[in-house]
Amino acid sequence: MPLPIVHLAVAVRMHELKGIVPTPAFLLGSIAPDAIHMWPNAGHDDKLHVHLRGADDSNHERVRALLVQHWTAGTEATGFAEGYAAHLLTDRLWVETVVEPLRESSLFKNLSAQEARSLYYRETDQIDFNLYHHVPWRATV
Repeated sequence: MPLPIVHLAVAVRMHELKGIVPTPAFLLGSIAPDAIHMWPNAGHDDKLHVHLRGADDSNHERVRALLVQHWTAGTEATGFAEGYAAHLLTDRLWVETVVEPLRESSLFKNLSAQEARSLYYRETDQIDFNLYHHVPWRATV
């Protein structure tokens, strides 16, 4: 999955396209699901739960339900829920466009699972590092 700066970059870009500044609630929501990695003893099932992953959710119904719940309730958490949804959809797009093609590449097929994981995280860490040092909105966000 992408790391925090990628998620923040998506959040900022979504708002740039609309000509507005993202709210703090939206930004926090856009990184919130990955807080699961800080929970002691959190496992894979916990990550699936907070990322609203079901057996077959190819139409993103669980994400849609999250948004509808907060839109209809008109709660103050709407911005947070929208950022949370942006995170979840970014993760899913990342899997389709980055992770799956890497898994199918000849480079990854010749690596052990541990080597592939290490290479993947080294590269995603570098992407986050590069973005962090070059995005113009860093101080604002």
